[in-house]
Amino acid sequence: MGELTKAEAREFLAAAFANLLDPQQPVESLLRHYAETCTQEIDGARIDFSQFLDHARALKRSIRSGRVTFEELIVEGERIAAVYIVETESIHGGAAKLKVIAFITIADGRIASLTELTHPMKA
Repeated sequence: MGELTKAEAREFLAAAFANLLDPQQPVESLLRHYAETCTQEIDGARIDFSQFLDHARALKRSIRSGRVTFEELIVEGERIAAVYIVETESIHGGAAKLKVIAFITIADGRIASLTELTHPMKA
């Protein structure tokens, strides 16, 4: 993927998160956007790719829909700093809303690492 523009980074992340938050998309389709060696750290808890897929399966089973709205992106090469809002609706009708500050590394066109700090918001 090489040097990303801000528009390219936004488009890439929007597609990756839309895939993650679409309960109709199989978990295996996440390989389009996430490297098999991807590690994530979410609020201090580190997970490997296998654990991420388990989390994605549980998420997809529990939500009716979800979306991400980007507030800010800073792009340097294949590194991205982002602030975004994640909103989901559960299969039971409940809603959740999180503000996320993330640091993302892209390698070979896929997310190689993701560090997130989340903050619950009123839905």
